[in-house]
Amino acid sequence: VRSREADHAATHVGKSSGLATLLRGTLPLAAKRQCYLPGDLMMEYGLSQESLYRGEPSEALNDVVFKCATTAKAHLDHARELRASVPRAALPVLLPALGAGAHLTALEEAQFDVFDPRLAPGSRAGAMRQLKLQGLIAWHAWRETY
Repeated sequence: VRSREADHAATHVGKSSGLATLLRGTLPLAAKRQCYLPGDLMMEYGLSQESLYRGEPSEALNDVVFKCATTAKAHLDHARELRASVPRAALPVLLPALGAGAHLTALEEAQFDVFDPRLAPGSRAGAMRQLKLQGLIAWHAWRETY
């Protein structure tokens, strides 16, 4: 599908999905002494990589996560605003927006605390969220939304 509108929506879905994935991977990567959170935000809120690597929950970490999640949500909202101009054939490509949205909602419910046990992939809440996401994907594919 060649469509400027679809490309525009896809760039916003991609940015949102990328940021949501970054946030989802923060703890597993920190356990390997890797950090991909924006350095400027970490400096702004006084978050050190060492405290992240040590697995120390902090208000600074929550603030950085909040800022990244807010940016991701803004991209997701903008992509959804473009729905009316996206050709029907391009809609399936935009379904990853649902996974990003689900994780951002879960983060918000956890007050942007990446240490919240409900966010852990093996948790009961995580399993239920995955099951719900599968249903949402089918529903939105049928409704031609994202």
